[in-house]
Amino acid sequence: MLWKPMTHGEDLFLLLHERVHHAFAGRELASDLGFLISSDDFMDYMKMSASIEFFMRCVRDARLVLSRTQGSTPVSLAESVGMLIDLPPGLSRERRFQELLWHVAENNGRRNASEELQREVMLKLRSICYMCGRQVSKGGKFGHAVRTIEHIWPHTFGGETVPANLLPACETCNRRKGHAFSWTTGPVLSTLVHANEKINNELRMSLGLAKVAHQASKGNKLKTLKEAILLCQPVSYQPELAVDQHHFYFELLPQVRA
Repeated sequence: MLWKPMTHGEDLFLLLHERVHHAFAGRELASDLGFLISSDDFMDYMKMSASIEFFMRCVRDARLVLSRTQGSTPVSLAESVGMLIDLPPGLSRERRFQELLWHVAENNGRRNASEELQREVMLKLRSICYMCGRQVSKGGKFGHAVRTIEHIWPHTFGGETVPANLLPACETCNRRKGHAFSWTTGPVLSTLVHANEKINNELRMSLGLAKVAHQASKGNKLKTLKEAILLCQPVSYQPELAVDQHHFYFELLPQVRA
């Protein structure tokens, strides 16, 4: 497991990622990719990318089935999705997959945190955006950035509006992050950055999410995404670039693990 899940969406994603990982198992591709900067990181990128597509298609098609079919149950929903997607053998009959898929597809609960929940989220936290580190306040008082309460795991993908999945973020970062939840959704293969260039927000956020993923699995005990974020915020990461040299994404990854 990559981290300790706290929402149904995370549980479903990690279940599907485990299946993708098994699909790659036994294929000794990494040993044949020694010419890459880091064959292990590239394999992780491939597995995560495949898991994200798999997960998003399951969620999309499950919601489509629910919108068109009355009286669906977790069992019938999983069976219908299984006919739309070439699921691994037996997956649609697994009770855990059926229940998680149902919960994520049915995630019609409140998206916005109530005033009471916002106070609970902010308790014992500094009033800063967890992504960029700017001071935030309700309504943008005292010259601060406007505070929003952001879903760490996107509500769209089964991230419930509960304290364990919420953190303060400025309006700008909340909008920029969108539905991203993994470093692999960032500009990985298109990264070619020079020390004289300004590092764009998308790249800094992608590297920051890689930092969070590393922190969540670091040590003997898995952490939740929120716990990992609080240990390494602000998440947006500014890499150090060697002078007069272009850098690729996989050359920058070791920095976030330092």
